[in-house]
Amino acid sequence: MYVVYRWQEVSRIPSHDPIFDLSLHSLSKLQPYRDQEYIKRMVPDMYVFRLAHRCITQWAKSSGVYSSKFGLLGGIHITMMLCRLHQLIHEKFGRVTVPELVAMFFHHYAHFDWKNNMVVSPGVQTRYRRSLREPMVILTVHAPTINVARAVTTPSLRTIVSAFKRAEELMGEDGAKWSNILNDISISHNNQTGAEKFLAAYKSYIKVNVQYWGPSPTQASSLIGWLESRFFRLLNGKLDLASKLWVIF
Repeated sequence: MYVVYRWQEVSRIPSHDPIFDLSLHSLSKLQPYRDQEYIKRMVPDMYVFRLAHRCITQWAKSSGVYSSKFGLLGGIHITMMLCRLHQLIHEKFGRVTVPELVAMFFHHYAHFDWKNNMVVSPGVQTRYRRSLREPMVILTVHAPTINVARAVTTPSLRTIVSAFKRAEELMGEDGAKWSNILNDISISHNNQTGAEKFLAAYKSYIKVNVQYWGPSPTQASSLIGWLESRFFRLLNGKLDLASKLWVIF
């Protein structure tokens, strides 16, 4: 109950304060709010951060690597990764523009040592021990410390890194435009689209079409959710299908 009386101070109270000697269940309820407030305080330029976040999110969606339930990127992944990088860049170089931050994002995480390093906010100490089943680790700031990328598999990580490198390549071309990056069109490679590259890269892939006839949108959503949960098991198995699975609803 004491936390309720000091609610307005929760985001500013040090993590080691006795007020947070709570159960993991209670701490997990406070964690999103505390992490959100931490990001607001630590981001050097919120305008640049928000616009860069929107650009990267739109790129991820257009590139087919935005779906956390399938072990790809999600909003929280991009937020934590971008916040960390923005702080590091600001400490070393000072203020940056949106294009600079986006370009550095792709370059930094395309060459990030995901096997040995974890995405942790600067200055935050953690004792988190990753398991062999966690090829990508992006940690929350406050307790309980959680890897928000725990659904990522080794194949899906390769897909994400490949997309980062592709975006870095496109941004480095002479006369590069944001529209080319969103549509994955290379100026120097006969305007070949990302879909064409996908079809040329693999001799076979799985395409699943799902059609639902019924009066209840709720039942349709339940069906889709049930199928998606089964697809994750397929991606997490021994087959290297993370970048070969197209699901169309």
